[in-house]
Amino acid sequence: MGATTVDDVSSLKRSSQNASGIPDGNIHFDVTTGVLGVIVDTELAFLDAPTNSVPNTLTLDNKPTLRAILELQEAERSTDEIFRQYDPFVTGRFKLGKSFDFIFGRNAGADRSRIAGSGWREFTGAVGSNINRTYFDVSTLNTVLDTSQVTAQLSSDGAIIDFNRLGAVDEVIQVLGSTAYGDASAGDFDTRTYLAISTQTYGQRHGRVVLSDFGISELEGYGALAAIGESPHPTTGNYPIADVIGGAQIAPFTGLSFDNLDTGETRTGFNEADGTFSLIVRNASNADLDQVIAWLDANNDVDADINNSQAGTSAWNGKRNPQLYEFDASGVPTFIDGVDIDGLPPADKQRLSIGADNGNRKTFPFFPEIRVAIGAAAQNYVSTWYHCYILDGAALADYNQSGAVTLVDANAVAVKGLVGGLAEISFPIAYDTFSQAGITSGSDFSLLFLVGSPKGAGSVEEARVIIPVTRSSVINTSIDPALQSNI
Repeated sequence: MGATTVDDVSSLKRSSQNASGIPDGNIHFDVTTGVLGVIVDTELAFLDAPTNSVPNTLTLDNKPTLRAILELQEAERSTDEIFRQYDPFVTGRFKLGKSFDFIFGRNAGADRSRIAGSGWREFTGAVGSNINRTYFDVSTLNTVLDTSQVTAQLSSDGAIIDFNRLGAVDEVIQVLGSTAYGDASAGDFDTRTYLAISTQTYGQRHGRVVLSDFGISELEGYGALAAIGESPHPTTGNYPIADVIGGAQIAPFTGLSFDNLDTGETRTGFNEADGTFSLIVRNASNADLDQVIAWLDANNDVDADINNSQAGTSAWNGKRNPQLYEFDASGVPTFIDGVDIDGLPPADKQRLSIGADNGNRKTFPFFPEIRVAIGAAAQNYVSTWYHCYILDGAALADYNQSGAVTLVDANAVAVKGLVGGLAEISFPIAYDTFSQAGITSGSDFSLLFLVGSPKGAGSVEEARVIIPVTRSSVINTSIDPALQSNI
């Protein structure tokens, strides 16, 4: 679970020994080593032995703030002259919220992660002297599942850093280190100009914030709230992750792959001009948009190269790179520039927003998908045929005229043939550019869908249904011919 904070000094008690000795309090100021110790309930259950009536409320998830520790230090130094004869450990920078400093070479050692609600710098001497380390405190603002791992990155495409505890975060991350002044384990780096915080739990909407989202330009020894959280994903919950990715993966997910192209592909078929795209989701099994998104979400938690690795492509780490899409305020999946998806059903192309490498947004001509449910009797008879004609055609191009026109769908396939046991016949219509039989492009019209069979045992009567074609993503109808009785 995520951390909570203890900001009330009355919950803290100075200990004469650290956790490895015989502690009698939950905060230990070791004046010999300069290390501040935070002692949790599993190391000391009560603060008033042997009475044992005052429980130690500090845990690995319920952590003291440096503000409370500073108040304890000041109270102890005001009454304990022995403690006073040594350098203090902590001081506050009250112009900045949640901002403190360890001074005179003091630090919290291995217990740094047991402090919450505060960031800090670690000085070799007084404030203004050389800095050994800087820690920035991250607090998640929104709901995060107790089982979710929040992660950080300190550079673009940088290594994933797991926060110590699962769930909501109130924890520090080191953003500067220098070994030049005697802190041999501090590291030598300065990543104060980049930070990304992410949640990538499958089945939840993924979240990501970067430094600019905090409203600051550089990380320092203070804390800030990260407006990141999780909520149930509207569609991925329909697909168990074991089906989507891994050794037990099933179709259509087995037909999905990803290419990060060194040289983008020119893509056509938009209402706008052609565009160049470098991030291509290959969709050999014609997965629908929800299935593609589930596959992308599963791969967004893979800390490895998910690129298809063919010639002319570059590595793309699923977890270290930003998610390829996010939902806009209307719930439309909006993909980052350069992403295109092969093989989507025509209706799904109306449900997403994409942009070329140069940022120019692209839209697709409207392709309503007609879905005709076929009755059981027609399915079961081997010779059952179907044929779709255009109604409202110009002059003799109408049905029941000498020039009656068979519908040709958006894939240039004539809509006619044998039912062949299918429970549904579906086909797309190029609504925005449709001009067959003299129909005006972008206007509503009607189709006549016929089903029949030759006479024989189990054959069906001829039946018809009129299908109004409108600017809708999916148009559902059905036809259920009766069994022939006059045979």
